[in-house]
Amino acid sequence: MAGIRLIRGKWYARIHMPKGQRPSEKKIPLRTTDEKIARIRRLEVEQREVDIKAGIDLSFPWLNAEGTVKVVRLSLEDAVAMYKKSRKAEGLSKSALDIFQDAANDLMKLLGKTYPVAHVSIKEIDLYKSTRREKYTKTTIQIRLRNYKTFFRFLKDRGELEAVPMIKLLHIPKSDPLYLSNDAYNDICDQVDDYLKRVFWFYRETGCRLREPIEGRLEGDFLVTNAETSKSRKKRQIYLTSDLKEILIEIQEKSHSKNLVATDKQNPIRSTHEAQHYSKCFAKAMDDAKLSGYRFHNLRDTCAVRHYLKTRDIYAVKTLLGHASVVMTEKYANFEPRRLEQDFPDLVQKNMLRPIYPTQDVSVG
Repeated sequence: MAGIRLIRGKWYARIHMPKGQRPSEKKIPLRTTDEKIARIRRLEVEQREVDIKAGIDLSFPWLNAEGTVKVVRLSLEDAVAMYKKSRKAEGLSKSALDIFQDAANDLMKLLGKTYPVAHVSIKEIDLYKSTRREKYTKTTIQIRLRNYKTFFRFLKDRGELEAVPMIKLLHIPKSDPLYLSNDAYNDICDQVDDYLKRVFWFYRETGCRLREPIEGRLEGDFLVTNAETSKSRKKRQIYLTSDLKEILIEIQEKSHSKNLVATDKQNPIRSTHEAQHYSKCFAKAMDDAKLSGYRFHNLRDTCAVRHYLKTRDIYAVKTLLGHASVVMTEKYANFEPRRLEQDFPDLVQKNMLRPIYPTQDVSVG
């Protein structure tokens, strides 16, 4: 038997679901503040109680334009489109939307685009984890699980879901960032042409994120990134030497010549193609050099480690990388200094370093 309940001034019909089923109670909005109307609508809900307990999603006359009782199942594809439209209007960055879309595509590939979003439970999430362990790194899976949690919370807040499916994140032990020693960096550069050598050097020296040189603009001696496409949602200014400016101009001219870059709003996917090209070239060069474990982003990590080695100033590294908090940057100060000096002898040879470890004082008695 259906009951009714007043929640925040609005009436809902309540159906107690079969034992062991989650959620244990289904609430159907009656879309009225009038108790008499609510009780009349409750009776109509009660007539379909068997269907509701069987897991059929119904839309009642006061919930749809047709004014009829009909079966409604919001598909994953439609829910994804709804989420993206809403988050884009809220100002979510393009890079964050792209990451979500990749995660959504992967879930739809597993379950199907028409899979009812209300049927996604811990069972489907566990299936996703088990089938992706061999395909992706733990970090990639973790990022996607976080996106799913945000996505399902959004749908619950919009009234599309009764409850958010339980999504348990992976346990990933914290590790130091992975940087490229001079030897590893040179081995990779030996596998590519002169243009890509310059591209890789630009990223290692500036610490830019993959798409920043392609989407940013040159203003005097600075590469200025767009707040709309930035991970931190803030404009960033990166100082460039004359050599770095020449390479930036070359990167952007090459991108324009391929018709890959336009203003972000006109064609938001063009810059992604060129960025992915650099990332793939880096991965191939790594394989050709018989190395493993590195990815393009490690050029940014390498920049951070080298900059800390030169300056001993973690706040300078924070500014260089555009981090919102120095807590995100502190990991770059965790390395053994003598090891770093061995990995980056060019910095030692240029007498750019100050000791960062105590000097032993050996006294003769």
